[in-house]
Amino acid sequence: MTFSNFTGLELLKPESGTAYDVEVPPGGNKTMILRCDPEGYSMSSSTATQVVHGDSQLIQMCLTQGKKTGRPDTETQQDHGIAQYSLQHGGGIAYLYDNKSTKMTLDEEIEFEMQGLEIEGMPGETTTAFTVPPG
Repeated sequence: MTFSNFTGLELLKPESGTAYDVEVPPGGNKTMILRCDPEGYSMSSSTATQVVHGDSQLIQMCLTQGKKTGRPDTETQQDHGIAQYSLQHGGGIAYLYDNKSTKMTLDEEIEFEMQGLEIEGMPGETTTAFTVPPG
């Protein structure tokens, strides 16, 4: 939250200034305390809210709401039950790989051209590679 007008108000410690960021985990709570001038105060603010889903919720959302793209055999184009699901959500973009085959392994490398995004856990990187075994 950013206060564009913060007259007669003060954020109490540990906060300070005219803005704050808050992260509230599942089942948690957070209180922000403001001191108000007894003579009066005025404020106006703008907020940006982002709901960050947990891994299990993102998996379910990818499967039910995501765009499914098959990963057929590169030589024969035969479908072996391997797919990528992509889902844009409030925290960015999620990719889920599902390998329903019994014998095939997917090896994939992706190079991203990104602005305002990063690969989670890999700041500054633009390429990621992984293997998805059968099942």
